[in-house]
Amino acid sequence: MKDKKDDDAFKEKVARYGTAIVNHLSILVKLTGIHGSINEAMVNAASRLLSDLAPFLDERGELSIKMVEGSFFVEDVRVKTSLSDVGNVEFLAGEFQKRKIGVLTFRAPLQSDDLIYLAYSVKGGVEASEIQSLLESKLTKGISIGGPLFFEKKDSVDMSDTRAVATKLYTMGLYAVKEIDSSARTGKLINIRKVKRVIHAIVDNILKDENVILGFTTLKNFENYHYNHMINTAILSIALGKRIRLPKYQLSSLGIAAVFHDIGKTEIPLSILNKPSGFNPKELELVMRHPVEGVKALVRAKDLSDISIISMLVSFEHHLNYDNTGYPELSGKRTPNIFSRIIGIADCYDALTSGKIYERVAYTPESALKAMYEKSGRSFDPVLTRVFINMLAGNSPGSQ
Repeated sequence: MKDKKDDDAFKEKVARYGTAIVNHLSILVKLTGIHGSINEAMVNAASRLLSDLAPFLDERGELSIKMVEGSFFVEDVRVKTSLSDVGNVEFLAGEFQKRKIGVLTFRAPLQSDDLIYLAYSVKGGVEASEIQSLLESKLTKGISIGGPLFFEKKDSVDMSDTRAVATKLYTMGLYAVKEIDSSARTGKLINIRKVKRVIHAIVDNILKDENVILGFTTLKNFENYHYNHMINTAILSIALGKRIRLPKYQLSSLGIAAVFHDIGKTEIPLSILNKPSGFNPKELELVMRHPVEGVKALVRAKDLSDISIISMLVSFEHHLNYDNTGYPELSGKRTPNIFSRIIGIADCYDALTSGKIYERVAYTPESALKAMYEKSGRSFDPVLTRVFINMLAGNSPGSQ
């Protein structure tokens, strides 16, 4: 755990370099509107920005710049702005707001060319997820972009209060999934973008400190199980993805796919989903169609982005077992995608511990993990199952 000396040293470093980082990033983005191609001015601006970032990257290996309500933070330390810096700060804040950018993460090793590609991607992108795709298309791996940290001023959150941030994010997640469910049930267009923004912020929270927001997945609400299950599955999946070292942009895609894994259940009446007893054969047949119905629902969303396509795949595969049993029944052998295998584990654990699915009896966390371990290698990927069990038991992935 960091002590006060570490915190003071970091704050001092932010005071020294933070303003320069924001200024030089702003100048670099501005230059893309002046110069149609890379020139000496851009190379110099990128070199200055890289020099500003170096003290943090050399020490930490990673650094996140966040914008909340027009203010910039290096990690959770606010960047102070002088009168001479106001123009650059306002310009960059405006570009971030237009493109719904809330978090910008730099990782070592980082090159000047990566920063130039970032500037052109910000200027040419529509929103955070599309800018991330542009960076990936240029094989820029040292930078990732997340959606806005959109806390309202009337209900603002202290960004250094990990529990308050996690509480707000979980609540926002519930609102987002309720809106998705309502839209799908009434035939309205699903707002995938809103989910992206919340998930990007949850990924940042989990990367910083997963323990608090993971704790919220233990809170069970029988009446609102369907909504809690969507967001719980996303959080558990992201945390498992973090343990196997998936890059940040993949964690965001994983979380979004997890939110939509059960979207096909919107074709099932709530009276059936919320039954206190088990399903009869006819109802069970209807429930077992939800993976295919989920694909249809996502096609109707008319968003054929990479994230939508992987969400369709996860919807189809998340009940397809590791040994090819499960459903939908397939004629040939098929190994489920790694996202499907991760989400299948998270989905089953949350369902078992809720008491809402299967035998309608809630398992304790320990008994749920034991039951899943016994099915490892058949229902579940054995390596991922072990990592998941160790994660929830509080051990490192390599522990026995």
